[in-house]
Amino acid sequence: MKKYIRCTLTFLLVAFLTSPVLPQSQDFETHMVAMRDSVRLATHVFRPAGTSHGAVLIRTSEKQERYTNVARRFVRAGYAVAIQNTRGRYGSEGVDSLFFDDGWGKRQDGYDTVEWLAKQPWSAGKVACFGVGIDGFLAYQVVSSAPPGLTTAYVVSAPYDFYQDALFPAGAFRKEFADVWFREHSGTALTTLFEDYARLSRFWLPLLNSRRASEVRVPVAHVTGWYDAFFNGAWRAFSINRRKARGLGKKYQKLIIGPWAGGLDAIGKRKQGELTFPDDAAFDVLADATRWFDQWLKQEDTGILYETPVRYYLMSSAGESFAPGNEWREAGEWPPDAKNVRFYLSMNGMLQRDKKDKNDTAEGYRYNPENPVPTVGGATVYYQPGPRDQQQVEKREDVLLFTTEPLSFPMTVAGRIRLKLYAASNMLDTDFTAKLTDVYPDGRSMLVADGIVRARYRKSLQDEKTLSPNRVTVFEIDLGHTAIVFNEGHRIRLAISSSNSPRFEANPNTPTPFHQNTHMFTAVNSIYYGGKKASYLYLPIVPSADE
Repeated sequence: MKKYIRCTLTFLLVAFLTSPVLPQSQDFETHMVAMRDSVRLATHVFRPAGTSHGAVLIRTSEKQERYTNVARRFVRAGYAVAIQNTRGRYGSEGVDSLFFDDGWGKRQDGYDTVEWLAKQPWSAGKVACFGVGIDGFLAYQVVSSAPPGLTTAYVVSAPYDFYQDALFPAGAFRKEFADVWFREHSGTALTTLFEDYARLSRFWLPLLNSRRASEVRVPVAHVTGWYDAFFNGAWRAFSINRRKARGLGKKYQKLIIGPWAGGLDAIGKRKQGELTFPDDAAFDVLADATRWFDQWLKQEDTGILYETPVRYYLMSSAGESFAPGNEWREAGEWPPDAKNVRFYLSMNGMLQRDKKDKNDTAEGYRYNPENPVPTVGGATVYYQPGPRDQQQVEKREDVLLFTTEPLSFPMTVAGRIRLKLYAASNMLDTDFTAKLTDVYPDGRSMLVADGIVRARYRKSLQDEKTLSPNRVTVFEIDLGHTAIVFNEGHRIRLAISSSNSPRFEANPNTPTPFHQNTHMFTAVNSIYYGGKKASYLYLPIVPSADE
């Protein structure tokens, strides 16, 4: 008898230890959901123990375990969660198509999955989408395909149009992101196709969600950060949908911008790069997503309907007592109202507000693509993102600096940062880069924003136009967006060069097609300021009582 009891207990213990651990749910089921072409996709469904108030769809090309904690949170709130692997990935049938079957084309896997979920009794006929990073792009594709069963979406740190938001911003190749991402999809022939289409062309049309904005009919929340590599995706999705979407999709678009880098590991955290922001910079993105779903799936009055469309964090000095800023602000639109003020590049490395030098001046440097300026922080995906001190790279001979005098009062900048640059090169193609930094009284030069332009794409991402060697050309560099108070005693700095690697792949200074050059050449690049070639930085300044 005792032996029987021992065997029974042993059996029960083994069964307990080897049984699947379910995230606060009644069951965990894997469904092979058939798409319109009969290819079946592995769809892992977590269901709450009680009544389900709707289903949250997460489509991913990664292992479903990435979203286990996310599923746990949403299940506790009373939602079923379906984590689906895309074609050819982790149990799903078919061939990995890198998004070409996920949107609104001949095959529409996101659309088909939403309609399948809406028919399940535990979905209550209501489906929401959730996604982060590249999986957020998949969520945008579901929204753009406009399935009738979709009720809302919550998207975090994601590209909107894949060409310019993910791979080729301003025509420059986002190397640090693409190298890792391509490696994860190394078995897919389409990764080489992306390299064959470095120019914006018809090839990219199925991956441009902006073309489908007029089909959007559901409320969407977009969450991003000032150091998010995919900030432009969130901002453009919000802005375009506000203009072109229909019904609730036009009326209820929400944009939340914090002092963060991108991804679930960074969004909502106080520590970013080499700075730690105050307590109120913390943000529970899953709690906010749950609140958003409660409004649209449960039809609860969460207050969302009465909030302003934009909530953004106004950064300021970190570690300085009584520094103005470091607070959340509300706005009806982004960018908010501000005055675009010109800061002119001037002699002796000065950056002067509303004042340009009388005479033309040129400064040059040699840009060697085999020794590029190394990336230090910024809006990267994998490579040390966030605000970081630029002093070491600023010492290089191929970096030109222009700095204001110490500020006599705090200056609030909120909006899009642009640089109008007069420049020349002895090559047919090259890059120009720009960084905006906040120079602390102790000398730290903390990165705020940066940008790049590839010369051949200076006029259009669709048509290349090489340079005329040594002829002065006008460039516009988009440094992205920010909201920051440059505190009293701080200085504002602009750093200009021609590389920022591996954030962007170093330009070989040749006009050959992308990745087909056999040699790299050192370029002699010059920038001009003053007189009729007055280069200047546009800063959107929000007036204060002191100005």
